[in-house]
Amino acid sequence: MSGITFTNATKTYNKQLQGLLITGTLPTGLDDIELSVSYSAGITNVGSVVITATFSTESSNYNTPVAMVATLIVSPATVSILVADQTTMYNTYAQSIVNSTAKWSITEGTVCAGDSLDITLSTNEDYYTDVCEVAITASSANSNYDVTVVNGTFTITPAPVTVTIADRTSVYSEQPATLTASSTVPNIYSLETRTTFDGEATPMTTSTSIGEYYIVGVSTNANYDITFVNQSGDSEYAIYTVTPKYVSVAEIVFASKYEIYNGSSFSITATNVPTGIVVTYHSNTDDGDIFNGAVEKGFYTIVAVFAPTNDNYMLVAQETPYKQARLSIYAKVIEIVWHYNAEYIYTGENQQGSVYATYIDENNATVILTPVFDADFINVGSYIATVTPSSDYNVLNGATLTQQLVINKATHNMSTITFEDSHLWFTDEVKNITINGTLPTGVTVSYLYAEDQSVFTGETIEGEYSVIARFIYDTDNYNIIEDMTATLTIERDYQSEQAFVSAVEQLSTITIDSYDALVECNRLYELIPYNQGVSVISAHNTLVDKDADFVQVVITYKSDFNTIVEAFTEDALITDFDNIARAHTIYNALVQVNQNVTDLEDNKTALDAHTLNYNTLVTSINSTADQAVTVQQQMLSRIASLLLTLLSLLVLGIVKFV
Repeated sequence: MSGITFTNATKTYNKQLQGLLITGTLPTGLDDIELSVSYSAGITNVGSVVITATFSTESSNYNTPVAMVATLIVSPATVSILVADQTTMYNTYAQSIVNSTAKWSITEGTVCAGDSLDITLSTNEDYYTDVCEVAITASSANSNYDVTVVNGTFTITPAPVTVTIADRTSVYSEQPATLTASSTVPNIYSLETRTTFDGEATPMTTSTSIGEYYIVGVSTNANYDITFVNQSGDSEYAIYTVTPKYVSVAEIVFASKYEIYNGSSFSITATNVPTGIVVTYHSNTDDGDIFNGAVEKGFYTIVAVFAPTNDNYMLVAQETPYKQARLSIYAKVIEIVWHYNAEYIYTGENQQGSVYATYIDENNATVILTPVFDADFINVGSYIATVTPSSDYNVLNGATLTQQLVINKATHNMSTITFEDSHLWFTDEVKNITINGTLPTGVTVSYLYAEDQSVFTGETIEGEYSVIARFIYDTDNYNIIEDMTATLTIERDYQSEQAFVSAVEQLSTITIDSYDALVECNRLYELIPYNQGVSVISAHNTLVDKDADFVQVVITYKSDFNTIVEAFTEDALITDFDNIARAHTIYNALVQVNQNVTDLEDNKTALDAHTLNYNTLVTSINSTADQAVTVQQQMLSRIASLLLTLLSLLVLGIVKFV
C-alpha cells in the first residue's frame, strides 16, 4: 500500500455533492482477486467533513489494509456586486433608499443556477429628512457565497429658492437700518454687509464710516439652494449707503480771558465742542501760525478754526467755521532783594560770585538774579552792580535794580616777620643783616641805610650800622606795611685771634704715615669744619694708593675762631671720629686757645670712651713707624719750610687785621 495516499483537500462551492478519492493503484493478489475501497459520504454546501476510505478483499491470502481518513473543506464562491447611487430632493419629509434587486448588479463571479444571493441594501439610519449624502451598503444572506460590495451613495439635494434683498441707507453715528429681504420660503437665510474693499463680513454699527457697502445674503439652511438677487434683479447683492452727519458750530463757546504772568504757558480753549468737530488755534497774523500758547506778558488774538474730524462729518454749510478771542497776560509784581557781604576786602580774586539778588516768583519759589558789574569786582574801589529781571515782571521798587559796592584794602599778615639786631665778629668776609620769617605772597623787602636811605648790601668794616627793612608790595590794594629797623654790629676779637695763631702753630702741619693714608686724610678733612672757618689743603689729596709714603696736610685759618669752637662742640663731630689720635690733637689745641668753652669738657668723655680703639690704632701705626723714619727725615726740611711759610702768612694777616 506504499503507493496509495488519501489527503486533505479544499474545494469551491458549486452546488454539487463533493467528496475525496484515494490516489494510486491498488495491488492485485496471486489469485487475481482485486482489493476494493469504499468511501463515507461527502458534502454539497460550504463547510468541512471527514471522509473515511475503507478497504476490503475476498482473498484469504492477504490482510485487509487499515482504513484511511482525510478532511474535505468546501469554501464559498466569490462574487462582486456594485450598489447603485440613489438621489432625491429635499421635500421636508422623511426619505429612505429603495431596496430592490434593481439597485445592485453582479460585476464579477457567477451564481449557480437556482441560487439567490439574498442581498439586502441599508444605510446607517432608516430615514433622512435634511439634505445629506450617505453610503448605501449591501449584505448577503447566502453563506455559500463570499460577496464583495462596492457601496453606493444616497443623496438628498437642496431644494432651489430665490431671495430678493432690498437696498438700505443710514447716517453716520446713527443706528444702522435693518436689513430686509423676501422669498417664498421665509427664515431660511441671513443677511450681512461686506465692504467693497476687502470683501470681509462687516456688521453695520454707529461707527461704520461713510461709503457704499455690499449687502449679501448668506444661506443658513442647507436644505435649500438659495439664489440672492437685489430688488432690481440685476445683481446678487444690494447696496448699503452710509452718509455723513452734519454738525453745527453755533453752540461752541470761545471767550476772551486774562491771566497774571506765572511762568506757565496760557491759552484759550474752546468748550462745548460737539463730536465730529476738531479745533485748531491760530495767531491772528497774516501767516496764521499755529498758536501753541503764550508765556510772556502781552495781548494775543487767537482764532479757533473748526473743521470736521474726518469725512464722516460735515459742517452746516451756512455757519462760519471759526471764532476769535483775546488772551491778555499781565506782568507779575515782584520785589528785588540784594544779597552781598557787609564789607569786601581785596583778595586778588574776582568777587562777583558772592553778590546776587533774589525775588519770589509766582510759585513761591526763590529766583536768583546774577548781577552785571560795570567792571571786574577785583581791585580796591567802588563798583555798580545791576540786575535785570524778565520783562514779564514789574519791580515794586525800580531803584533796587542797581547796587553800589566797595572793595577795601587788605592787610598783609606780618606777625611772623622780625628784624633783630645782630652782633658779628670781624673777618675779611662781608657781614649782613636780614629779616626772619617768610614774607606773604606778593611782598618783597629791600634794605637801606637808616642814615641816608641808600641801599644796604652788607659791611666788612667793624662798627655799628642802623639798617631799615623796607617792604615792597601792591600799595593800591593793601594797607601800609611799616618799615622795620635793626642794628648790625661788627667787632674784632683780638685775644682769640692771637690764641688761634698759637694753636695753628701746633696743628699747621701734620704728616700722616703710609698706614691707610687716604682714609686718614679724609677723616681729618671731615674733622675740620672748613666751611665754618678752617680749610684743609692736602699735598696729595688725590692719593688713592694705600702703600703711599705719606700725606701732608696743612690747616689754614680763614674765619673767626668762635665759629670753629662752636662747631667742635657738637656730638656728631666728636663721637663719630674713627681717628682718635687726631680728635685728641684738635681737642687739646682748642682747649688751649679758649678756656671758656665748657661744652668741650662735656665731650671729652666721649673721646675717652674711644681710648681702646685709639690705643689699637696707635699700635698699628707704630708697627710701621720704623719704615717711615727715613722718609720723615727726608721731609723735615720741607716741613720746616712750610711752617715758616704758614707763620709768615699768619703774621701778615694779623698785621693786616690790626
